[in-house]
Amino acid sequence: SPEDIDLKDSHEIVEEIEDQLERMSSILNIGVRYANEMAHHSLLYKDSVEAVERSPNMNIRSGDIIERKYPSPPPL
Repeated sequence: SPEDIDLKDSHEIVEEIEDQLERMSSILNIGVRYANEMAHHSLLYKDSVEAVERSPNMNIRSGDIIERKYPSPPPL
């Protein structure tokens, strides 16, 4: 029952909870850093994909990348 817990015990319990919270917050911070890094990478990827799509000799939608990138030699 609550009466059984003396003040010393409650201080120890509070300290233990604080320790656990510190550990949890450092784990969360690692997760946040990882998420930020992944977001950064996905933005870089998105930018590079969009740059390729804007590039005149890489018209992905037309499906004829090779012909457009390497024009055939003129007829002899």
